[in-house]
Order: sequence, then C-alpha cells, then structure tokens
Amino acid sequence: MEKKATSGILVTLILFTGLIGMISVPVVTEVIPDLSIEGIVLPYWGFVLQFYPTPDPEFFYMINATVANLGTADAGSFSISFSVLLDETEVPEYYRKKTISGLAQGASETVWFDLRLEDYGIYTFFIEADCDNDIPEADETNNVKTTWVIGTITGDFCGDSSGSPPDGDVDWFDFCEFACSFGRTFEQPPYDPADINYDGAVDWFDFGTFAANYGNTV
Repeated sequence: MEKKATSGILVTLILFTGLIGMISVPVVTEVIPDLSIEGIVLPYWGFVLQFYPTPDPEFFYMINATVANLGTADAGSFSISFSVLLDETEVPEYYRKKTISGLAQGASETVWFDLRLEDYGIYTFFIEADCDNDIPEADETNNVKTTWVIGTITGDFCGDSSGSPPDGDVDWFDFCEFACSFGRTFEQPPYDPADINYDGAVDWFDFGTFAANYGNTV
C-alpha cells in the first residue's frame, strides 16, 4: 500500500511539474527613457583659434550636439550643458545650458552652442544630456560625450612634418602646408584650416594674414 501511495504522489508531482512548464511567464520590460549624446560636430576639423580686432558674429564657432532617446518611453523636459576645459582648467565663462521641452522614444534632436576661443592651448568640450538629473533613465553612463580642439596661433597648421600637431611656430613647414591648399574652394564647411578667414576659399586674403604671422612663436 505504501508503494502505491508513493507512486501516486510521484505521478501527481510529474503532472504538476509538467503543467507549470506549460505556463509562459511574461518578461516585464521596464518602460523608461534613456538619453544619450550621440555625436558632436565641430565647425571644421582643424585648429580653430583666429584673432580679429573686431570679430563679426560669423567667426563665433558653433558646436553642434545631437541627443537621442534610446529608451522605451518618452522623456519630459530636460537640459543639456556645455562646459570647457582649457589645458585641464575649467573656464566658467564658456559654460552654456539649453533646455529641450521633451524627446519622444526613438527620436533625436540637435542643439548648438556658440563660443569664441580667445587663448592658446588644448580645449576639451564636455556635453551632457540631462545635466540636472530631471529624467530617471535606463542608463546614466551615456549622458556625457567629450571632444577637443587645439587653439594655436593663426598660420600654425602643423609641426615639423605635414599632418603633425601644431608646434607654436609659424614657419616654413606651415608655409608648405598653406601652399598645398592655396586656390582651393569649398561650397560648405568643413573648410580647410588654411582658409583663415573662413569664407570658403584659400586665397590672397588668407595669405596676407598668414604672412603677417610668419615667424611668430607662441
């Protein structure tokens, strides 16, 4: 009798276990935004410091940043910040912040920040989405993106070889670099670094500025 009872229990357990295996348990996915800085576009890929006695607004550089919502829900209003280090020292006067009223799931939006570099050195740009932590996110580690440019003396296009970083001197190597670009024209940015006045053509106006700085050292 005991064996029969045991057998019945085993059959019941097997049937019960099989029934549980047939039940599909739904996987719950958290519905939450995820803001990410997807890209930063500089005004052109070169050395962006130029000096003008009375600069026109067109010589203020526009740094574009694209923020995307990679999450599974729409995001409400949030801010994007732009901050700058010059040779690893923060420059408070360059700090900017802009507000986006909202960003749907899967959507993206591009904002721009203007600045004018006024000194020599390495500039590091930090752009952060949701800088005030207004939005709970699925991933808080992808909110910041950085990039950098070198601010150097006008006409210092390279070091002692073509393509090398500027070395603080406007010399023969820079003249060769300028001569290779002379006469080139561009319909739209990015323009060549030799286009010193950023008008879409490497011409005699650029040469005059270059010649005025020839021999100068930072």
